[in-house]
Amino acid sequence: MKRIFAITFSILTFLTLAQAQSVAERLGYPRDAKLLIVHADDLGMAHSVNAATIKAFETGLVNSGSIMVP
Repeated sequence: MKRIFAITFSILTFLTLAQAQSVAERLGYPRDAKLLIVHADDLGMAHSVNAATIKAFETGLVNSGSIMVP
């Protein structure tokens, strides 16, 4: 029961904070800024994919990625 209460409280707190500030504001941008998240998919599938994805992360072209285990 305590766990359910804690989860519910956490969700309500998050929703309250989300209404107070947009994601852009929490990341340091103006409230109405348009943000783009570029996701690299299937890392680990081939050496060429890994090399290209690492380069994209290092240069800032990619913000997130996921690993696929062959």
